[in-house]
Amino acid sequence: MKKLIQFSLLICSLNLFSQSTIKFVDFTSKKPAKDILAHIINDNDVLENTGITDKNGYFYLKVLKFDKTKNYYYYIDQANYIKVKEKIDWEIKDTITVELKANPNYRAKNFPKETLVMNCPYFDFGGYVSKEPRSLSELPIAISTKVKSYLLSRVGKKFYKNIYFKQGQIIDSIPYKKYFENAKMETRYYYFLCFAYTNLEKGIGEYTSNVELDEFGNIIKDIDFPKKSSTSNKFISLEEIKKKAVEKNFFIKDKTNVELDYDTVNNILVWKFINEEHKENGIFLQSELTYNAHNGNFLDLKVNKGEWVE
Repeated sequence: MKKLIQFSLLICSLNLFSQSTIKFVDFTSKKPAKDILAHIINDNDVLENTGITDKNGYFYLKVLKFDKTKNYYYYIDQANYIKVKEKIDWEIKDTITVELKANPNYRAKNFPKETLVMNCPYFDFGGYVSKEPRSLSELPIAISTKVKSYLLSRVGKKFYKNIYFKQGQIIDSIPYKKYFENAKMETRYYYFLCFAYTNLEKGIGEYTSNVELDEFGNIIKDIDFPKKSSTSNKFISLEEIKKKAVEKNFFIKDKTNVELDYDTVNNILVWKFINEEHKENGIFLQSELTYNAHNGNFLDLKVNKGEWVE
């Protein structure tokens, strides 16, 4: 009987804190904001639940391990909308309507089909939800000033004109350590800031890389952009490099992957063409053809062989 009573109390507890519903609506169109990623986080920025709004814009507020000593928030961070973070009042059982307002600074970038476009590196911090600035203006002035100075010093004025801030992640070590108790962090804040270099004339839509800084603007990890040199601003276009790969019977349209990467030893960017092949006998082959992106010189052809083991 005691176990039955405890089980009944648990069910009641879950039901008590799982009835609130939010309907997200687009402020401009007044239509349901469907397919929006929404989170529930606690005071320590730890993820408690997540989900996608349905076709009617509904998101159901549920926390499986509810702790009444904690505060909970519904949180939306989608680039085309202004960020939303609101404390959840669990006493409200009726549907809450929230209007999502358009982000006036959002400008979707479209690139020609044949240009290289890279996503920013993105770090998963377990259940901890990092803050994600959308512009350098959202950073402390000291940090934005130091990172601009660092970039200008590293790449030079000409290269600098073609780079821009794309996205970032910020860790606050105080709530982070409450989630990862053994984390060794010497300053409170850590910044992971992604910048993009663009050069459409040379077939580069966005080449991206992160620079990492601590609370005081000290560089923890350098950005993978070439240091200023006599050749760093000279590029052989992707179209020209493709012709070289075709001549070697290496490039296959719609099959060969094309990448741009930083060679730290030689301080150059390199064009990479990658072909992958799966053999019937479980053998996996990856071939990589590399060219200097600044002068078009052939650098290397690597073939990596692996075997699938069941």
